[in-house]
Amino acid sequence: MKNEDALVALPPASATQVASDPRGDHCEREYRMEYKPPHPDLERAVKAWRAYYDACEDYDRLVCSARRGKTAIAATQEQQRLINAHALERREIVKRDASGLELNAKERRLAQDIALREHEREYGKETR
Repeated sequence: MKNEDALVALPPASATQVASDPRGDHCEREYRMEYKPPHPDLERAVKAWRAYYDACEDYDRLVCSARRGKTAIAATQEQQRLINAHALERREIVKRDASGLELNAKERRLAQDIALREHEREYGKETR
């Protein structure tokens, strides 16, 4: 009999055995200590950055005349100026809204990265 077969052949532990096993309690305590529920401010920051990326994409599609796949591309300097001005304006709104959140710099960057990944999943990776 192989070792893998021996592991599969063992009957499942009863609830009493698991509860009395000190290793089980220890693992459960570790799990509770390691698990952290989602930070509400982090979720708000992700939503704000997601709104930023979506608004910029929508504005780009409205203003720009050239396309590469789903992505709108500025065809003239005027279009480039307009989309850059809009992006800067939207970024200031996000920064102002996020200033009241209790997040450190690493968490702020994480929120921005999560929102960008979500946006890329919806619009395609060619948005960068």
